[in-house]
Amino acid sequence: MDAHSPPGDVWSDVIEDAEATATEYDAEGWEVVTVTPGDVTARTDDQFGVTVVVPGEEYAAVEEVVTDAADFDRFQVFKARDDAIIYYVTAIENPDEEVAVIVPAYYRWIGDRPMFRRARQEGVMRTHIRPLSGDDRVTFVHDNAEPFLPLNRHNPEADPAADRRRRGLEARRRWRARNDERTESDDADPDTSDDDRSDSR
Repeated sequence: MDAHSPPGDVWSDVIEDAEATATEYDAEGWEVVTVTPGDVTARTDDQFGVTVVVPGEEYAAVEEVVTDAADFDRFQVFKARDDAIIYYVTAIENPDEEVAVIVPAYYRWIGDRPMFRRARQEGVMRTHIRPLSGDDRVTFVHDNAEPFLPLNRHNPEADPAADRRRRGLEARRRWRARNDERTESDDADPDTSDDDRSDSR
């Protein structure tokens, strides 16, 4: 079980997606807690799943809203793959109280394969949230592992509001990709004016 820090520039985009997801829940009147992991660990023991280590104040905020993790029995997963890493944002919901915990995380396509193979075999996935110090933990058990695993884009039972959030995240990713392409084009053709670029779009 190896802990590793979030890799690369893509992680910054994932954090932005988590914050955007939280904003959309908040706009719908939900109470929301978003965590920002410093380390992420894929577990392959009896508590297999992903452990995220978060700052103490964020962990305290999670503990405050999670009286019983079993009440958070609904979730949505927004996932993307970048080379050898699967990035995802999980919105873990208590629908009765309209409380959501937003958890960005990732696992390695090859290095963490034993974890997601076991999740697929047993049909469940776990999200463990821990503080930087101490052995405390909040564990969410998700009763469908498939949305977390490769080749699945999102929970097939997503409700309309969650589907709108997913489409919003995908639109933001496409916008960033187009913006990067325009930036590269600007660098390649410095004589092209802003007006010309506007006319060509």
